[in-house]
Formats: sequence, structure tokens, C-alpha cells
Amino acid sequence: MMNEEEVDDLQIFSTRVTHFQVNKFGKDNPLTALKVVLKDVDPDDAFSSVPYEKGSCFLFYLEQLLGGPGKSDNKCYVFC
Repeated sequence: MMNEEEVDDLQIFSTRVTHFQVNKFGKDNPLTALKVVLKDVDPDDAFSSVPYEKGSCFLFYLEQLLGGPGKSDNKCYVFC
């Protein structure tokens, strides 16, 4: 289990990687959306960690909004 400082460091790193990837693909590229539409797109060509990282960032935001680790565990099930 990671401590709070390690979680924060990982979130910062993940955010930096996501910003790099979004800039690499282009901000308006549909493959960087949180919900990727794969109509007429080969899923192998569409894979990117951007949607996963955006989802992780959103859940981290909700956790912080609800009081941080431990305090939000029960409340997060409502959102997931």
C-alpha cells in the first residue's frame, strides 16, 4: 500500500505523462478523449493511456473533494 506522499507523486507524474501524450497526439485528436469512439478505427491503432489517465485523474479529484483517502472509500462507490 502506498502512503499519501507516494500517491501524490504518482498522480503528478501521471499528469505530466498525460499532458505530454495529449500534446503528441494533438489536443483535438478524438483518441485523447475520456470516452474514445472506435467507429471506423482499428482498436490496435487507437490504444493510448490518455483515457485511462484522465479517468484516474478524475477519480483522484473526487477522492480529494470527498476528504482524501480513507474518508472517501465508501462514498466513491456511489460514483463508480
